[in-house]
Amino acid sequence: MSAAGAGLGERGGAIHASLAVWCRRGILILGAAGGGKTALCLELMTAGAYLVADDLVRLKPRGGVLHACAAGATGLIELRGNGIFRVATSDGVRVSLCVELQAWSGQERLPETSAIELAGVDVPLLRLPAGGVVKAGAVLLALHAGAAGERQ
Repeated sequence: MSAAGAGLGERGGAIHASLAVWCRRGILILGAAGGGKTALCLELMTAGAYLVADDLVRLKPRGGVLHACAAGATGLIELRGNGIFRVATSDGVRVSLCVELQAWSGQERLPETSAIELAGVDVPLLRLPAGGVVKAGAVLLALHAGAAGERQ
């Protein structure tokens, strides 16, 4: 389990995160304020994803599966320095992948597959550098490979 996941949504509560859905698979994005969560959501949206929540996400464990939805206003996303925009959204979704945006300091090239525990449910975890250019392709590859059981 990632240190970032410790205590997150222990009782199915709200956390500071972003959430997108691509092909009915939820992508939960964790990271520090200003770390690129919304930027990654925008990239995913250009690849065909829909926004579920920007900034505040409610986690709901059900039968060993993690579901998530917006904990606040829906359909709003902030483009830092430019204001808040209304976009098409999706309702709650099953979380298939958690992306953790973190400080990049010599991460291993081929780390072991990892998971994060959120609200008592293990979710596949992908770590990416915060603040830098994050590619939606890396997230969609991990999402697809994880769903197909092909990630090694």
